[in-house]
Amino acid sequence: MTRPTVLVTGATGGTGSAVVSQLLEQRWPVRALVHHVDARAERLRSLGAEVVAADLFDADQLAGALRGVDRDYYCPPMHPHMLDSAAAFAAAAARDARLESVVLSQWLASANHPSLLTRQHHLADRLFAALPDLAVTTLNPGFFAQDSFAGLALIVDVRRQRTTGPLNCGGALSASVGACC
Repeated sequence: MTRPTVLVTGATGGTGSAVVSQLLEQRWPVRALVHHVDARAERLRSLGAEVVAADLFDADQLAGALRGVDRDYYCPPMHPHMLDSAAAFAAAAARDARLESVVLSQWLASANHPSLLTRQHHLADRLFAALPDLAVTTLNPGFFAQDSFAGLALIVDVRRQRTTGPLNCGGALSASVGACC
């Protein structure tokens, strides 16, 4: 059986590159979405990822990057207009009812949080949850350290379910990878 291709956004960043590496180690086909093809993107290509450049704020470019993909991992940019990126990604993802999406959020995302970015995560979470035909799993990690999930026995199945909260992810080294698989 052929495994579906997983699109990973933010693929050259800390979280995204860890997800790409772990998926490739588990022999998942990966399309790594990058903003610019540079040495970091070439490193991902050398590991076996298909590399595609696109603007995370452009729904048409994102739709092109999602074409032929069954699963995706949306890692939002650390940017003051992150919500614009989430809206562009949601618009692109909503074009394909087969798509299963994993969306990285923040544990304390709420409408009243003092941080603008955390409030934007709250709104992005609500936006993705409101899409009726998109299977979405939202990750709300309480902390970040790429090696912190090593050794956890975690599993999640994103097929046509909506999940929010703590995740358990099979043999994956991070919740992000387990949610994609």
